[in-house]
Amino acid sequence: LNRSMLPVGAAFRKVMAAEGARGFWRGNAINLLRVCPYKAINFAAFDAYRGVAVALSPGGPHDVDKALLAFAGAAAGVTSVCSCFPMDVVRTRLLVAGGMRKYGGLRNCVRRMFQKEGISGFYRGFLPAIIAMTPNGAVYYTVYDRLKTRRLEELCAAESAARDDKRDGKANGSVTSPGPVRVEQGYMMLFGALAGAAAEFSTYPFEVIRRRMQLQGGQGTMSQVVGRRALRRMTATVRIITKNHGLKGLYIGCLPSVAQVLPSAALGYYSYEMFKIWLDVGDE
Repeated sequence: LNRSMLPVGAAFRKVMAAEGARGFWRGNAINLLRVCPYKAINFAAFDAYRGVAVALSPGGPHDVDKALLAFAGAAAGVTSVCSCFPMDVVRTRLLVAGGMRKYGGLRNCVRRMFQKEGISGFYRGFLPAIIAMTPNGAVYYTVYDRLKTRRLEELCAAESAARDDKRDGKANGSVTSPGPVRVEQGYMMLFGALAGAAAEFSTYPFEVIRRRMQLQGGQGTMSQVVGRRALRRMTATVRIITKNHGLKGLYIGCLPSVAQVLPSAALGYYSYEMFKIWLDVGDE
């Protein structure tokens, strides 16, 4: 958020020296106000859209059409972005260097942005966010779902073989069904991490553009959010970034961002799957 060009190790040492271990959690409460509803809407929307994809797929829940699955993931991402984008802008304004001193807190930030920039201020960077979220959501959910389905097929095949062996050992005996087959918890986290990393890296340049645009102030209208003026502003932001840093400027901060996504996506998908098991919902 601070446009720092420091390497990850140097940035880590700088934060530790200046703020101590607590510095790595600075602004986390504000971040949670955006992340919690975003994740909830994202997962719930994907389940709903995936249900439509399953209904339209001749192979059923274990052989969902790849194009329909990608569309479901993209639609879930767009739904969550549209719902939570204003809070993302506020978070960006507050967490940038000097943001808390400038705005004085969450409530003041919302009030000042509304007074000076209007409703459109809360949607700065919306166009690149939507453009990025379409492939991001498609990659994220498609990678996870495919890895999960493949693992389930392996587990089902192993269970079927074990059941046949038991049946062969008991000429006239019956074999008790062991219950539903579920992916192991460790695999849930691994698949979530891989899916998150793939999605983050594939669309990271749009993340850089979005955050730069969110930090731009000034009055505007909603036509500047998704119309031609928004596209021109996004193009101008790309030119500024590439002029100052070259094409690598679109990947500034990519490594720490992907590193952050690994545990976040792993724990997010793990929690999602475990809640489905506890609530006895899902397609497994």
